[in-house]
Amino acid sequence: MKVALEKIHAIMEENIATEQFGAEEMAAALQMSYSNLYAKMKALTGKTPLFFINNYRMNRAKELLASKLYTVSEVAYKIGSLSPNTFSRDFKKHFGVTPSSVMKD
Repeated sequence: MKVALEKIHAIMEENIATEQFGAEEMAAALQMSYSNLYAKMKALTGKTPLFFINNYRMNRAKELLASKLYTVSEVAYKIGSLSPNTFSRDFKKHFGVTPSSVMKD
């Protein structure tokens, strides 16, 4: 089980900046069908593949912002967001705080 999650995390890191990277692309990278990926992800994490991918991106964004090495816009593009505005809205919805407030802490 640990090996499977490590592989999933590695694939996420490789593809995190790709806007179009979603559950179907994850399944293809793992060489399995979407339905098999869905079942495996639910068994391993209790989450759907799409939730896992979005959550992974948001957590990675929080880490990047906390490092204070990047602007909000740079982080948005690094995690595959379509735009900084969309990223900021999604980040606030996910964590309840703005991306810029994470940089201030």
